[in-house]
This record gives sequence, C-alpha cells and structure tokens, in this order.
Amino acid sequence: MKSKYEESLLDLNKIIKIEPSNTVALKNRDVTSFMVNFYKKSHIDSNKSLKIEKNNVFALRSHGATYLMMNEDEHEPNDITMPIYFGKRYLMIEKFIDSIYEFSKSLEIDPNNAYVLRLRGLAYYHLKEYNKSLADLSKSLEINPNNEFALRQRGELYYTLGMHNESIIDSNKLLKIKQNEIFALKIRGASYNKLGMCKKSLKDLNKFLKMEPKDIFALKQRSTIYYKIRRYNESLADLNKSLELDPNDIIALKLRGKVYLTVNKYKKSAADLNRTLILEPNDAVALKNRGEMYLKMNKHEKSLADLNKSLNLAPNDAIALKYRGATYLKLNEHKKSLADLNKSLELASNDTIALHSRGKCYFMMKRYKESLDDFNKSLEIDPNSACTLRMRGILYYNMREYKKSFADLNKSLKIEPNSALALRQREKIYYRIRSQISS
Repeated sequence: MKSKYEESLLDLNKIIKIEPSNTVALKNRDVTSFMVNFYKKSHIDSNKSLKIEKNNVFALRSHGATYLMMNEDEHEPNDITMPIYFGKRYLMIEKFIDSIYEFSKSLEIDPNNAYVLRLRGLAYYHLKEYNKSLADLSKSLEINPNNEFALRQRGELYYTLGMHNESIIDSNKLLKIKQNEIFALKIRGASYNKLGMCKKSLKDLNKFLKMEPKDIFALKQRSTIYYKIRRYNESLADLNKSLELDPNDIIALKLRGKVYLTVNKYKKSAADLNRTLILEPNDAVALKNRGEMYLKMNKHEKSLADLNKSLNLAPNDAIALKYRGATYLKLNEHKKSLADLNKSLELASNDTIALHSRGKCYFMMKRYKESLDDFNKSLEIDPNSACTLRMRGILYYNMREYKKSFADLNKSLKIEPNSALALRQREKIYYRIRSQISS
C-alpha cells in the first residue's frame, strides 16, 4: 500500500511532465521526496528550481538540507536511529512539533545523546519554548562542553532571554575554540550593548561588520551604540544602510525617526515615524516618539493624541508620562500635568526633564518651595542645564532672592548666551537691585 507521500509524488510527477518549469510543483515534489527519503530526487528538484529562480529561498534551504541528508544517510536507518533522521527532516522543513516528537522518541532510548538534545533544543527555540530549549542545550553541553554549535545556540538563547552575562560567557568560550567565530562576535557585541558596555560592544560589532557588512541586526545594534555616545551621523549612516536592505524594517524606521528627532530634523523624523505607524498602527514607542516630536514643534493637541494612545498601550511608560505631563503644562492643565509628572517620577526618580517640568508646574501653581526642591534636585544631577538654571533664576526673582536669581541667570547665559528670556530677566534685576549687586 502506497503512503500519502508516494501518492502525492505520482500526482506531482504528472503536473511536472505537463509543466516542467512549474516551481510550485517542483517545490512540493522536493519536500515530498525529502520526506520519503528520496534525497537524490529531492536534490534534482531543488537544482531545477534554482535554475528557474536563482534566489528562491526555499530551494536554497532545501538544496542544503538534501545535500546534508544524502551525505549522512549512507546506511539505511534502523529502529534506534530512525527518529533522529525523521526529526532532522522535520526540523529542516520547519515542522518543529513533529521534529520534537521524533527527537523525544530517540531520547527515550538514549537520554544522554548530546547531538539529539542540541537538535531538540533548537526546535524548542523556534517554537519559543525557551525554558525547554535551555534545559536541552545545557544538558547537551554538560555531556559535550566544547560543542561550538550548542554554545552558539545557547548564547543566542541567553541573549533572547535577556541573560546577557550568561550569553557573553558562552560567546567567550566559543571564541576560545574558534577565534574568529563571527556569530559569537555579533551576539557578544549585542549583549555588551544591552549591558551598557559601549566600547566593548563597538569593538565586537566593528569586527563583525568588516566581515559581514550587510548584516541588518548588527547594523541596528551598532546604530544604537552610536546614538548612546552621541555620534548621531554614524548612527544615521548605519540605519540608512539597514533600511536600504529592508525598507520596511519597523525597528530601524523607529530608531532613525528617534535620531532625527534628537538632532531636531523634525520633517525627516515625522516621515520615519509616520511610515512606522502605517506599518504598525499600535506601536507604543513610535506613538510616544511622535508625541514628543509634536510637543517640540508646539503642536500640543497632536502631541496629546499620540501620547494618550501610547499610554493606553503602555500605561507605565515613564517617558510617555513625562512628555504628556509637559504637554498638559503647555496647555495650562496643571492638575493633569502634575498627576502625570508625579507618576513618571515614581517610575524614574532622577529624570531631569521630568523634574524640570514638575518644577515649572509647581512654579505656575505658585508652589514655590516644591518648585525649588525639584529644580535643585535636577541641577544636582545636571548642573549645566541652561533651561533649569534659567527657570530657577526666575523662581528666585519671584521669591525676591535677587542675588541668587542673578547668579543662576549669569550661569545660564554662559551656556546659552542668546537666550532672550534670561537676558530680559537679568535686565529686570539690574533695574531693581543695582545697589545690592555692586555691594
């Protein structure tokens, strides 16, 4: 009796006889041949597909898979090895549940097979069953501690789980075994980035990108480092390159929109953030960044609309709360502003922008003592903030502490000499207390 695969092969043979260049039929016969162990036939079909469509991703993957199986399966599989072979076939055509089932059968017979544990760990990883994947990969490495494939897989898994120190340890081991293991350089560079170790991250990613200059993941990682260390032109260069390779990459569009926002190129920022939100209308980060952009452009109603949407999606985002608080302040809604800024500072107590905004809100409400406390704390963290020095100078003036007001305004004007507000305020003091300044 013929299996379902063999029956399918008969039908596919008829179709290909009528339409020899039908790539869909060739692909399906390729898969079916692969499943019934006709590797040579599968290999022929993937070759034909590649002649018709040179960049056919499926055919390229299948070509490699069948070649591997043709080389490995020199002997007919027996009762013990059969599940491994089927598990591998399922893994290669991305049928991960079936793959796990076959590998599990094999591990019932031989529970300490490091190779099968690694393969099952990989299948679990693709299904996002990360704890099971970690258990299998760790057990595999207990049996065979220097297996570079298992170290690479576990290093990537640790990165995915946010266990960056552990990922670095595995990458270091891998790089001792294989000095220029480029995947280890990429993952270690990304892990260093997550831990804020910018110099080490940059060193690894630079080395990796010399060998693989079109790797989108690495380009985005390096762009975030350049952004952190305020090398904005280099950050933009990496993101431009990344978006040439994949114009609809939402992460790269968001990042570039943020960089443009930071360097006050609002039209370019708007183009990227708008594009992001066409592709993903409920992206909380893009909404937050566009809300910040509208705030800086004094489009307060638009800012409020975006920040409201963002906070509906992520209610405890301290940055979105901070900017909505600042937007309410611009709209003279002081109670709402204060509520948002209080919540933002509960989540991030040393945010100087939130402290400045709340200090200004207290000032507008004539709660001068609380305003002064916030300005003082903000200036302890960032002593050279011209806008906070200016605001504290104005606050001191309202509190009739003219010498302190004069000192803050002078310091502010050394940093921003052309601030019309600070110059006007200082002129008021000259007229009011000329005699006190000279004493």
